[in-house]
Amino acid sequence: MKELIEELERWGADVIFGRAKGFRAAMMRFLVSNVPLHSFNVRLADG
Repeated sequence: MKELIEELERWGADVIFGRAKGFRAAMMRFLVSNVPLHSFNVRLADG
């Protein structure tokens, strides 16, 4: 499980920095660049 998480972290970094190729990487880049953070209902700070 730990190896899977590390692999996912590496793949995520490759996607962010443009090193990952393929349809999944392109879709992730599209989502990250076009979906506002607040739509994920993420709480950034307490209060």
